[in-house]
Amino acid sequence: LKLKIPNNYFELMNYFNNHSNGGRIAMLPQYTYWGWNYYSWGYGGSGFLWYGIQNPTLDRAFDGYRRENENYYWEISKAIYSNDINLFEKVLEKYQIEWLVLDRFVLGTSSTRNLYLDKIEHFLSDSKKMEIVERFDKIKVYKVDLNTNPKDFVFLAKDLPVVGPGYKWNNYDKA
Repeated sequence: LKLKIPNNYFELMNYFNNHSNGGRIAMLPQYTYWGWNYYSWGYGGSGFLWYGIQNPTLDRAFDGYRRENENYYWEISKAIYSNDINLFEKVLEKYQIEWLVLDRFVLGTSSTRNLYLDKIEHFLSDSKKMEIVERFDKIKVYKVDLNTNPKDFVFLAKDLPVVGPGYKWNNYDKA
């Protein structure tokens, strides 16, 4: 199978490789547990952007279908589908997500409604912590204004609260 990848994706790759600080990118929508997306231009699979973007991406293809690894997916899904902007922003802080990529080329396998794209866009526009910085046709790039300033994925925090009992996995991290 051979497909021509739309130029929008190469523009996106160039943007991140030339304008970002290497921060984490959350790919949206992340509507399926299985992590296989289908695109309006014919591709279906676990993804391809990480071949051309130096930044780490938070994507279902990398969390290994193991409960200890997939918390991000469950937490971001709960925030989006419950329309909880406060929780969404807390998930971005927890995982130090500096960028969001909303891709409208992604198709829903059963219905376009399960992608929640219009609600996600409205949701993102309501937040004071996110700003659209670039558009590539159906792909939008948002910059996230984090409270912390990670450098090389590390930051120093003081006076952290003690939280218990032990946390394993869930779709809501109370801490």
